[in-house]
Amino acid sequence: MEPNFETLSFEKAVRLFKEWGFWVEPGPRPEEVTLVIEEPAHRSYHVYEAAELPQLAAVILRVRCRTGAIFAPHWIADKKLG
Repeated sequence: MEPNFETLSFEKAVRLFKEWGFWVEPGPRPEEVTLVIEEPAHRSYHVYEAAELPQLAAVILRVRCRTGAIFAPHWIADKKLG
């Protein structure tokens, strides 16, 4: 049985994204957040409505749960994904 990830709070979603290696910054507009991920050759910025962050984290958790990546340290899961 898959856990219910739909009850994530904004704060928990922020913690999860930080655990996954993202920087989570406010803005650029009120009620928005920017997720930043840095790779060796570039940095990517993605802006979302703050209210969407828990739903986005829930989707990622579902995928990680189904692939078994949720049980591995993030550096192992990252190696499996490429």
